[in-house]
Amino acid sequence: MTSLTETVELPDPAQQLLVHPLDVPSARRAFRNAWLISSFSNVAVCLCLAAIVWFVTESWLPPFLVFAATAGFGWLASRWSLREAWDHIPRKRQDRDRALPVPWSLLSSLILAIALTAATILLGLRLSRSDIPVGVREVCIGGGAAVCVLVAVTILVNLVLRRRPLPAIFGNLLPLAGVTAGVVVAYYAMFGAGTIATWGSSSWFTVAIGAAIVVAADILHVLWVAIDSRRTRNSAAD
Repeated sequence: MTSLTETVELPDPAQQLLVHPLDVPSARRAFRNAWLISSFSNVAVCLCLAAIVWFVTESWLPPFLVFAATAGFGWLASRWSLREAWDHIPRKRQDRDRALPVPWSLLSSLILAIALTAATILLGLRLSRSDIPVGVREVCIGGGAAVCVLVAVTILVNLVLRRRPLPAIFGNLLPLAGVTAGVVVAYYAMFGAGTIATWGSSSWFTVAIGAAIVVAADILHVLWVAIDSRRTRNSAAD
């Protein structure tokens, strides 16, 4: 009978059955790289980067290319590193439900907060120019307000369900504060003080369109993440 020799030293199953890449020194680097790539190339950060590029170039093509390249290659690189990390652990012993360390979650929130704040403020300054129709400004304000609401809802859901440690949940207050501040600055840059009181039904309808676009995009993103996570779990169970 041929004996199998483990090339990776894992914790004793009697003491720790499920293992995470952070528990395995040889897998830790690949997992950390996957997390770093994902933090800097997730959809939200890539959209912010595209918005900043649009502010600099004042053209639609460069932001589209930047978003496609960073999101696409970032996703591929992150998945490759993540697969490399999990390959160190037999599928039956993989602990895929473990939460990330709190400092990692806080750093991800900080990265997103900085990107959201910068992108929102720069977009507001760009959209305040006379060559931008008022309707476009209203759509963007609606989208920005929807982002604030979605981040707040995410915090409340995580608090109720306790899916993550409390410090990590409250870390989401960083992007919420950032995007809220950015939306306020963008609003005053585009419309000035007191204008919201004079908006008619058509303006509010345009704002609602902007909010609906953001909500629809977020729903599609959540569905994609859920499908991808389910596919990964089914593959691990085979």
